[in-house]
Amino acid sequence: MTDAVEAEHLVKSFKGSVRALDGLSFAVRAGSVFGLLGPNGAGKTTAVRILTTILTPDGGTARVLGHDVITEARTVRGLIGLAGQYAAVDENLTGRENLDMVGSLNHLPRPAYRQRTRELLVQFQLDDAGDRPLKTYSGGMRRRLDVAAALVARPAMLFLDEPTTGLDPASRSALWIAVEELVSQGTTVLLTTQYMEEADRLAHEIAVVDHGTVIALGTPARLKAQMGATVLDIGLAGAADAAHTTELLRSTGRSGAARVGDSVELGVDDGPRAAIEILRLLDQAGIEPHRFTLREPTLDDVFLSLTGNPTADDGLAGADPDRGSFDRQRSGDRGSAPGSGRGARRSRRQARRGPAMGETPTNPSRACPTSLAPGAAMTAAAPGAVTTPAPSTPGPRHTTATDLGWLIRDAWTVTKRNLIGYTRIPEAMFFSSVQPIMFVLLFRYVFAGAIHTPGFNYVDFLMPGIFVQSVAFGAVGTSIGLAEDLQKGIIERFRALPMARSAVLAGRTTADLVRNVFVMLLMLGVGFLVGYRVHTGIAQFLGGALLVLAFAYCLSWGFAVIGMAAPNSETAQVMSFPVLFPFTFASSAFVPVQTMPGWLQGFAVNQPVSKVVNAARDLMSGHVPGVSSATATWEAVVWTAGMLAVFAPLAVWKYRSRI
Repeated sequence: MTDAVEAEHLVKSFKGSVRALDGLSFAVRAGSVFGLLGPNGAGKTTAVRILTTILTPDGGTARVLGHDVITEARTVRGLIGLAGQYAAVDENLTGRENLDMVGSLNHLPRPAYRQRTRELLVQFQLDDAGDRPLKTYSGGMRRRLDVAAALVARPAMLFLDEPTTGLDPASRSALWIAVEELVSQGTTVLLTTQYMEEADRLAHEIAVVDHGTVIALGTPARLKAQMGATVLDIGLAGAADAAHTTELLRSTGRSGAARVGDSVELGVDDGPRAAIEILRLLDQAGIEPHRFTLREPTLDDVFLSLTGNPTADDGLAGADPDRGSFDRQRSGDRGSAPGSGRGARRSRRQARRGPAMGETPTNPSRACPTSLAPGAAMTAAAPGAVTTPAPSTPGPRHTTATDLGWLIRDAWTVTKRNLIGYTRIPEAMFFSSVQPIMFVLLFRYVFAGAIHTPGFNYVDFLMPGIFVQSVAFGAVGTSIGLAEDLQKGIIERFRALPMARSAVLAGRTTADLVRNVFVMLLMLGVGFLVGYRVHTGIAQFLGGALLVLAFAYCLSWGFAVIGMAAPNSETAQVMSFPVLFPFTFASSAFVPVQTMPGWLQGFAVNQPVSKVVNAARDLMSGHVPGVSSATATWEAVVWTAGMLAVFAPLAVWKYRSRI
């Protein structure tokens, strides 16, 4: 295989008007490092998310290791590794548990992924911290673990989206060495970065992206050579002198002059002669530079020349130069940037036409292989099988008969991860246990005297309602947990793995179901302490408990829809409680519906919480006056099944379409 990645005319828009990719095309030679550079918002991350099957393009095609990212997405996910822009690791798990989880979701045999975990912890200098929760890790340690997670399955193709952001120099250097070792073994790497030094060291070939399209393509040496033999760097007394000097140089035909803060940079081929001419010109204009140097061009010079740079009068002084230049170009002001005028547009058109993607690099020392040596890299093989040394071999192809098995295994892995997290979040345990206890005490000893329940001891009336209220409030944790995973990028990592697509939701809702079992047992104990007694048979009582838990499980799927729609966990909580409170408190959970105002009774009687509470009360505490036992149970079952039939497919659809 010559090209590990082939992207052709990729187009992607968001919310109709924001076009992140606008005909993006490039190819990545197998066994090389390909650098994707560009300002913030240029489309780099969008391209990575398409190539890793997380997003679907609006137009164009892309193939990774010979497989189409749309029609063969599952195969692609079995062959790649992804470390996104942020460390997508679970801070409630240990480093070892995070890597083991990724290995299991890659469908590796347990001995294989546990051995791989040990190797990676040593390789990334995390073996001493491997059994500590990530809450104790520094930012650099989390980032190293994130990259290690992308390597668990020995991917033939590795995507690194700004992998060294936030790392200290020593950690960054160590990661560079790790990448170079991977490539020497045959792995192909696509790297996006904001560090030009990183691209210069690692990349065999670089594509500069702006406004969703490639504007320059070539080896680092070739791109730097386009700047000229040298770069003239002129330091001036202030912004006014820098602006005046820029215009003065452009007026004399040196259109490549670019202002960078209080300095002006210009690529020249005739260094000494140009320096003399420019010094004379400045002297005649009465401008006195305080720095005047000639140096070799760098990728920073190339980047600024192609994408533009911020100026002080744009209000961007001191801002991130990449973000500033992008924001400024978006606003339509391109005139003062050397890479923004007619000449730049011509060069962009030329860049789109050439150089050819298969062109031999001009620097032999950075030449990259055009094919992989046999056995050079290991790939994720079919589920349950050993790995194979052929990177181009198709990835896991599940039959219909095995899909259910992998869904169960993957859902259990995610369930276990969430249950471990619950035990390590004290505030979650507190909310799950103390809040319902407070409700019992409040209604039992404060409001009980004011609430009349004919034919019922109030505590026997109350406790089935408390059971339903407790698990209903617990279901909100589903929306909060999913929104948090989305916010931290963990679900994005899951979507780039060859795991069953529904396992994330199934694992989350199952973990919440287990937590609700614990809550119900706790509340049953509290109920007995305050005088609650069971007045039915054990079979009826267990039937009522199962009905309450089934209702909670269905509610979790409903709140999963909210969690997938919310941008963060705080918003998910805000969105969840206005839905939950009316159904919980305007129900028969705490008071008889007959005591409510007439205009509210119609809603209170005919809503799911009341139906389930009535059925649970009948099964767990005895017959409810005015309620038919068979009818109450049948209505509760229909409501529960109907909610699951609606919310589960909706949540899965939302998960699959979530950007």
